[in-house]
Amino acid sequence: MQILREGRKDDRMNTASKSLPVIDIAPLFSAAGSAAGSAVAEAIGEACRDSGFFYVRGHGIAPEILARLDAASRKFFALPEAEKLEIRMAHGGRAWRGYFPVGGELTSGKPDIKEGIYFGAELKPDHPRVRAGVPLHGANLFPRHVPELIIVSCGYLKTFFHGQCNQCLSVVDAKREWL
Repeated sequence: MQILREGRKDDRMNTASKSLPVIDIAPLFSAAGSAAGSAVAEAIGEACRDSGFFYVRGHGIAPEILARLDAASRKFFALPEAEKLEIRMAHGGRAWRGYFPVGGELTSGKPDIKEGIYFGAELKPDHPRVRAGVPLHGANLFPRHVPELIIVSCGYLKTFFHGQCNQCLSVVDAKREWL
């Protein structure tokens, strides 16, 4: 495992001026439960306590998928607010999926100065976890104005979850009229 602090001059710098750590998470996929996997978890914990952010390498996501996801995301966030709000998180329910505007999320009770969109493993309504009402499990909300985001986000999720996002193919079929 390699943990780097790119551009860091010394430890006397305050947290705000430190560069972000780069953490290789590959051991989590090949050595789960091993000392290497534990070291990755410790590095992530340290980064979260230190700066709150970190870069990841060794994730196995192809650069082409990341580039396509970046392009589709930029297209989505350039849409007028009303079009983004068509998939607002209130429509996602317990799955906690969809778009939130600037100020739409709170951290320590204060509105965040960011906007975002959440996706996760695509689960049908009859999935046991969805039927049980387990938070963060369910269907994604996709924007009809950026249909390529369906394909690229499903490709990303399928890679990230190591092929366990098989429902993505049925979502692409269901939304084919948008493509």
